[in-house]
Amino acid sequence: MIQRQQNVGEPIPPFFIRTVTDLETNVNDAQSKDAKKKMNATNARALTAMKQKVKKTLKDFEKEVKQYQAVRLMTNITTKFVLTSYPI
Repeated sequence: MIQRQQNVGEPIPPFFIRTVTDLETNVNDAQSKDAKKKMNATNARALTAMKQKVKKTLKDFEKEVKQYQAVRLMTNITTKFVLTSYPI
């Protein structure tokens, strides 16, 4: 689906970029030393393979990911400002 959209020239759906960046965060969290030591060999290999696939996907959509992260950062800053400026 994503490959077809690139060929047609349609924009990449924002939910795809959000999902891939969230997946990267979760995979990196799961790859911590303590968690990896507790995994069996099969799960550790699967996690490494998943990390490589996510990294490749992020590299393919680097421009869109940077745009998404910039918007997300600005949204977080604005939200923090609003929450601290107007106490409930």
